[in-house]
Amino acid sequence: KKNTKALYAEECWVKKEVKIPRQPDSYTTENVEYKIFELYVKKNQYVFPNQRLFDVEATDVILEVVAERGGIVETLDIELYKEVFPDDIAIVIDESRPPTLFAGILIWVLNKYFISGIVLGALITYFLQRIF
Repeated sequence: KKNTKALYAEECWVKKEVKIPRQPDSYTTENVEYKIFELYVKKNQYVFPNQRLFDVEATDVILEVVAERGGIVETLDIELYKEVFPDDIAIVIDESRPPTLFAGILIWVLNKYFISGIVLGALITYFLQRIF
């Protein structure tokens, strides 16, 4: 019999590769150039679920990329305004490393009593970088 708890843990806590997205098929797909338009995170920064990571500018559209789950940015393989290619790995997020106890309490308090969503992630990240 397999240990289902161990299998569940392996599936849930992984290193998530965030890739450069492709331009939607509804736009022109020939001779499309992709470049990093905006970068919102740094290496070793904690990111929250649905926090914006970076924007990719394609020929006809700007594509926003957000984190699916929270974790620490382990590798950052992109640079601002540099050309990139679809399906290249841009960021690796280690989802097994939770925030510190202080950051966890701060997140809970802010979510419970003040604000939520992407603004929360941006504010907490900004202040935690200044504190630590």
